[in-house]
Amino acid sequence: MASGAAISRGSTRKVSDARGLLVIAVFGRFRLTPDALQELRPAMARVIIASRAEAGCIAYDCAEDVLEPGLIRVSELWESREALAAHAIAPPLGEWTRLREERGMTGRQIDVYEVRGPDIV
Repeated sequence: MASGAAISRGSTRKVSDARGLLVIAVFGRFRLTPDALQELRPAMARVIIASRAEAGCIAYDCAEDVLEPGLIRVSELWESREALAAHAIAPPLGEWTRLREERGMTGRQIDVYEVRGPDIV
């Protein structure tokens, strides 16, 4: 990180540790049929667990939209673009992408932003 501050890794990591630091924020979405989503839930859990353990991962979350069944929203925070780039080629993400495509994923959109860490309000 540019500031030289370290963000702790592992299950004790907190998003608030990134306060004031430049971080990479990723917001995405994709759609699966409800049946495909139900079938892929274990694979989704595996990729979330693996991603959260990656170097540079501050936060990694996926959730189904309450009002739109089958719409999955993704949010991620990374310490750097390099950490995000390493995540993009990590085997667990490749497997997850393959499985979603095989089950008819549609509407995939990923947006990446550089932001300052959170202000607590």
